[in-house]
Amino acid sequence: MIHQHDLGGALLELKKYRRILIDHDLQMRGEVNDGSGRVSIEGQGNICDLLCQEDQDKLRRTVENLKNNDVASLTLTTLAESHCEIIVVRNDQDYELIYCDLSESLQFIEKLATFYRYFRSTPIAIAMTDSEGQILEVNPSFLTLYGYELKDVLGENPRILKSGRHFPQLYESMWQQIADPQVGHWSGEVVNRASDGGEVTVMLSISAVRHANGTLQGYIASAFNISQQKRLEQQLKNYNNELKDLNALKSELTAITSHDLKAPINAIISRVNLVKASLDTMTTEQISAHLDKMVSAGQKMGEFINQLLDMERIEAGRVQFETERLNLDAVLYSTVELNRLTAADKQVDIHYQQEGTFLPIRADRMKLEQVFNNILSNAINYSPSGSSIRVSCRKLDDAIQIEMTDQGPGIPAEEIAGIFDRFSQVKKKGALSIRAHGSGLGLNIVQKYVEMHNGTVAVRNGEDKGCTFTVTIQGRGQITSSADLAALVVDSRDQICPYLETALKNRDVCCYVCKTPQEMQRILDNEQPELVFFLDSNPQSTSADDGAPSLKVILNNVCLSADSGQYYQSLQMPVLDVEIYNLLTDVIRHINRTDA
Repeated sequence: MIHQHDLGGALLELKKYRRILIDHDLQMRGEVNDGSGRVSIEGQGNICDLLCQEDQDKLRRTVENLKNNDVASLTLTTLAESHCEIIVVRNDQDYELIYCDLSESLQFIEKLATFYRYFRSTPIAIAMTDSEGQILEVNPSFLTLYGYELKDVLGENPRILKSGRHFPQLYESMWQQIADPQVGHWSGEVVNRASDGGEVTVMLSISAVRHANGTLQGYIASAFNISQQKRLEQQLKNYNNELKDLNALKSELTAITSHDLKAPINAIISRVNLVKASLDTMTTEQISAHLDKMVSAGQKMGEFINQLLDMERIEAGRVQFETERLNLDAVLYSTVELNRLTAADKQVDIHYQQEGTFLPIRADRMKLEQVFNNILSNAINYSPSGSSIRVSCRKLDDAIQIEMTDQGPGIPAEEIAGIFDRFSQVKKKGALSIRAHGSGLGLNIVQKYVEMHNGTVAVRNGEDKGCTFTVTIQGRGQITSSADLAALVVDSRDQICPYLETALKNRDVCCYVCKTPQEMQRILDNEQPELVFFLDSNPQSTSADDGAPSLKVILNNVCLSADSGQYYQSLQMPVLDVEIYNLLTDVIRHINRTDA
């Protein structure tokens, strides 16, 4: 019996063959000389008595068809359901049967089949090479992991996976361990390169496979993809670093908040004490000036607190985005006019320029006012006396662009990239003493609010001095409520306005009324209302009950029906408030479906 060297493989044994003699009637002769001088007694009787019925017939047919010195091979099943391999040799007067039990062989084959099924189905990528390193076989997980086809890797060297991310010392240590018969394997984390050039981080294990005599037969390598795990580890590391930064930032912010709140409070207290001590000697103008300073200090304190609250709501995702139909240029112009007095106190001029006219958009008025006011107030604060600020508004394709340019000192080049970061000024070393732009909360809020409007905000320094903030709002916004809608009521005889105007305004719909075709065309061109109401001029469309005219509704510039090319509804007069509500709900659903 010969055993294979036990180096991770199965323990194999050569097949045990035996011989018996049978006559033409398949009777066993009993004595067999195996050539070694030994005599074996295999038993008496008919050999067919040991076989199942089907294989009895098979053996008889085989024996009958054999001629002298012919050899036949077949596989038979015994009554004990064991499988035997039988070789029948015809001699001059009898037959010699050479047989062996196949049960162990079949079990071994089943084991091999199990191993192969595992090889094919495991999520671990496996590759086998010969002793020279040429790839002999890989499993589907290998092909999936690295993006290759089988024909592209067979016969290749695994060096095709080399990423170049590791120093030669790693590979020297790896192969030193694999080549050592006392070790024979290596495992570790490696970055490989896929067929598309992308990097794949794997936990790699390589083992040497040796013959029974110890000579090298080849190598087997298994790799488990840990790219996602490494990304998560890096994210966790980044989060930990961010938490450390936030912890340090918290300390700085506490100092900043304390300073920004204490400074105006101390200023107010100081002026109150001053006025109180000198009340009898101060003129009305002096007292008024001190009161104005106190109000200004209180307003700054309130503004800072509001910024903290706004930022907390933004971070918590609790900001209410309440859109309405508005003219962006009008919101910008009103903000400019609101800041003119403050600018005049510093002897700073504000020049407003508008290029063309703009269609209404759907936006949150208060948030846009906060955006424009924050940028403009910063420009005023950092503009020197006698300088000017230029505010412009113009249309760019499907967008509106607003620019505000001052003549102040500008923003240091090393800080401009992070000017919109949360607490950007707090993050600077020594921020408490050198801050030039407040805590950095205001501009971060500006960026968040602009992004809510599907827009962007950017800043650049001028060639000589000053800086320009650019706000770009894309599109006209989404319709989320009836406040985002506008309606045109075409009523030449005041027949439907009494029914509609109040009902529409109760739903916050912007309402326009026209009597002539010229007025209608002007409103359609300039305001682009979504809804158009008009009376049906067809006498047959009146109500059968009271003869009331039928009210028609169409959606302006919104094609929704394959038959008419437009959304179309008909209402009977007088129109109920609930009918207006249902109509507006249906219109918003149809418009959003069309936009999608």
